[in-house]
Amino acid sequence: MKPARHKPKHATNDPSQAETRDLMARSFEKESLRIQSRRVLGAISRADVARWSGHIVEGLTNDPFLVAASCVLVYAPIQREPDLSLLTESLLQRGVRVAMPRVDWDSKSMTPAHIESLESLEPSRHGVLNPPSGAPPLSPDAIDLALVPGLSFDRLGGRLGRGGGYYDAFLGDSRWNGRAMGVCFEAQLVQSVPRQAHDALMDALATERGVRWIRS
Repeated sequence: MKPARHKPKHATNDPSQAETRDLMARSFEKESLRIQSRRVLGAISRADVARWSGHIVEGLTNDPFLVAASCVLVYAPIQREPDLSLLTESLLQRGVRVAMPRVDWDSKSMTPAHIESLESLEPSRHGVLNPPSGAPPLSPDAIDLALVPGLSFDRLGGRLGRGGGYYDAFLGDSRWNGRAMGVCFEAQLVQSVPRQAHDALMDALATERGVRWIRS
């Protein structure tokens, strides 16, 4: 009797394995771009940060969508991100409701909370400023426009954050029906940001050269 012949093992076409390989590749691409983007931000002088931030604020101030918004989500800049403090003060003076993310580091989530002044912000981890503990939370559907920082953006609205996924989760909330505007310097724009299914797209970009609407 002839011994049984064993069929050679061929590479599997299991879709789950292909998805895993793609996920790993995208994650590697993202981390490589994060390293590059942090170098770009670190090379921008503080004088340029202040000057370019002023141009961004000017462009936002004249944007019709922001002018018409009744509630705007802003952010407190870290590590040479564009500083929108002057815009925030202007919105507060105009009586616009202003929200800022309250980051919960343990649950890895962020909740917008209503603020009445920048002086009320409280220091948190990693140099992040949070709304005061007593600031009332706002539902995502109460916000007309979210101004979103990031490490890199592309001209199709792709965004690379710092890896926590806070903004992606917030903008993926079923209650969110506003518009998201990425805020960055022109030096942070790249040809293409690697994307995954959970990554939120920006509807517009604001840089020192003005506001560009990608989708209305």
